Amino acid sequence: KEKSVLEQREIDLAMIRFDNTENKEKLGANAMLAVSLAVANCAANYLEIPLYRYLGGCNAHVLPTPMI
Repeated sequence: KEKSVLEQREIDLAMIRFDNTENKEKLGANAMLAVSLAVANCAANYLEIPLYRYLGGCNAHVLPTPMI
């Protein structure tokens, strides 16, 4: 089914439902993360805003980094 890049949550949920495993072993967690970030990047480009602003909202000042 066709989706807009602005439907980030729906795209992420579709991948989770399709995978349907506890550890994301069917599609792979890294692949799902890459697709999700690619969608976010496309949405930010479409909206003509920086990726960090798309991810963090209007109060974002820097690109978020993962907790390690």
